[in-house]
Amino acid sequence: QSTWGFFATPMSLLVVCSPDAFASVTANIPEPKPTLTVNVAAEDLLSFQSTTKFDRAIVRATNLSQEQLNAISKLLNPEAVLNISLTTTQQDAATNVSGRLIAAGFVEPAHITTTFEFTAKTAAWQAGASFPIKKRTNQPSKPVTIDTEYIDEDALLDEDDLKKPAPAAKKEACAPTRKACKNCTCGRAEQEKATLTLSDTTADVDDLAKPTELPKSSCGNCALGDAFRCAGCPFLGLPPFEKGQEGQVLLAAGRLTDL
Repeated sequence: QSTWGFFATPMSLLVVCSPDAFASVTANIPEPKPTLTVNVAAEDLLSFQSTTKFDRAIVRATNLSQEQLNAISKLLNPEAVLNISLTTTQQDAATNVSGRLIAAGFVEPAHITTTFEFTAKTAAWQAGASFPIKKRTNQPSKPVTIDTEYIDEDALLDEDDLKKPAPAAKKEACAPTRKACKNCTCGRAEQEKATLTLSDTTADVDDLAKPTELPKSSCGNCALGDAFRCAGCPFLGLPPFEKGQEGQVLLAAGRLTDL
């Protein structure tokens, strides 16, 4: 009686067994009887066609292949119940039945006894079924309120920060005199030393301090070398030099006394 308790309301039934066993398989079905009962042999499942989908299937067979389980699944409605009873004593026949039921599209497979009985259900949807997808509406986002405490920027400054910085001390230049000052840093002392003549050792100190007038370049290319110098350049024949080293170059070449 507990085996057939799901027949509380009339439904359609598919019985998979041999015609000789059909009477014994359906003998204990309680009232109310199914509205439709169809019998098909297990070996005829692959060629069996029906326009009706069944709410319950009872299978009594020696063994079931994966193809036969697939055929049964296609004949059942969504959430239909399947009951399988294998009429064999070989343990190999019951191996991996649950796995084959899942592969056929059944859910919740169970081995209900220590014998060869199994149950399963079809999914709540049907193969090929489609469902409308709700279109997402773009709802305006709610403004986000953030409690922010602002800090006065002026409060972060102290009195020292508000003081105007003193201007940087400018580099002192030598006074516009004929002689470089003591501890000269503007380069005048080096220029004066370069313009001194080494041959006049008996000259007066004031005369030694008097700078010799250096030749002025008319083309501005004297420091670049002979390839850029004029025909009458006083630096002709001397190596290139940096600008500002005219006196040192002439002094080293012994030409400063000729000017």
